[in-house]
Amino acid sequence: MSDSCPTLGTSVLGDEELIRKAKSAENGRKFQLLYDHGWDSKVVCRVYDKRRHARLALVNHLIWWARHDIGQVRRLFSQSALCPGDLTQYRQYFRSLVRAAASLLGTECYDPSYSAANSETN
Repeated sequence: MSDSCPTLGTSVLGDEELIRKAKSAENGRKFQLLYDHGWDSKVVCRVYDKRRHARLALVNHLIWWARHDIGQVRRLFSQSALCPGDLTQYRQYFRSLVRAAASLLGTECYDPSYSAANSETN
């Protein structure tokens, strides 16, 4: 990451831009199925044994794109097809998903200064 990269926990994308970028990324189809279709997608049901696994995958994507901005992750997850309902009732469940996804990612996150052209020259 560059020295000018924002700190973890600070998203650099608005909600709509984040969703658009996530859907157009190399793994965007997977994100789109999780976010827009959730458990109603036959593909999601085949790939993930349990809804929790699918939700964890979605939260993992959201945390990466949101640079660990949990407020934005909560807002976007609550709008997704995989949200189990009102997140105020599922506060502990959501926290456990976030903890699990964050531990998988470590400090990995979207870097707005990264481009494929930069990686080829390094």
